[in-house]
Amino acid sequence: MLRAGAVLLTFWAGVHLVLALGILAMMLVLGRNSPALLVLFGDTQGAGVDARALATINALAVLCNAWRAAMCVASLTVIWGALVRRAAWAFWTLAACACLLQAAGFASDSLLGRRELLGNAAASLVPLAGVVLAAVGVFRRPSAPAVAPQGLVR
Repeated sequence: MLRAGAVLLTFWAGVHLVLALGILAMMLVLGRNSPALLVLFGDTQGAGVDARALATINALAVLCNAWRAAMCVASLTVIWGALVRRAAWAFWTLAACACLLQAAGFASDSLLGRRELLGNAAASLVPLAGVVLAAVGVFRRPSAPAVAPQGLVR
């Protein structure tokens, strides 16, 4: 169970890491605007948006995606450095971070007027399943080893 939870959490953190690094590369290397503009205005050009507002949106996108990438790297380190060794602190840290990030995703979408409850709920199933499986693996008490019945040995 613990390994399955670690794999699910790794998948979740890996997908977010790739997305965050991709957005950072798109903005910092290719000079594109924040992809949030597509949600807000239907394109990423920012036509008609005040230059200061556009700069603010882009700056926040860079900052948030850099933090997102750093959080994913830290999560992967905790998953494979401590969680797989059944460290309870690693479980509680990852559970708190996953809950905070998923809640922020719901809040962010609602602020943008795109209340995609079903999509957010579906996306939350992966970290939720990973946390539940990790909890079972970390906190489950080992069962007593089976003892061979006497008298059946030849």
